[in-house]
Amino acid sequence: MTIITVVTGLGWMGTGIRSVQSGLREMLQSARQEVMLCAYSVSGGANDILVEFENCLNRGIKFTAIINRFEQQPISIQRYFLNLIATYSYCQIYSFSDPVEELHAKFVIVDRRIALVGSANVSMRGMKKNYELGMIFEGSEVSIVACRFEDLLSLDSVSPVIAKRS
Repeated sequence: MTIITVVTGLGWMGTGIRSVQSGLREMLQSARQEVMLCAYSVSGGANDILVEFENCLNRGIKFTAIINRFEQQPISIQRYFLNLIATYSYCQIYSFSDPVEELHAKFVIVDRRIALVGSANVSMRGMKKNYELGMIFEGSEVSIVACRFEDLLSLDSVSPVIAKRS
């Protein structure tokens, strides 16, 4: 198994360890079939990554995301994802909305072959300012993470976000 450490935070970045943002960007650019996102928080400050999600969709890559309390994310992010759902039939967004529990996991899986699991949210703070740490890995463990993603989809607290298709 290959494992690469990725970080954010001004004191960690530039020390020879790859940034979360560059590692994630490279993963998304290598996608050929499918991208899965599990996110606690998404904000417009991570525009570079949001652009990469849309670039994947433009290349015909299936995109599925589970976002904690989608309806409580910033309005601009809700609109962004609603637009993607309306534009691309192979884009599916789900909201984790449990009255007690939170979806705090943060990971991206590309083609069920490579995954980034870490502490960073898809936000400016998560990609640049906070001290965050993650691991990018390939190998059999990726399928375990993908199965956990699929398990989430079967929970009663996870429901599809619906938008009118254009």
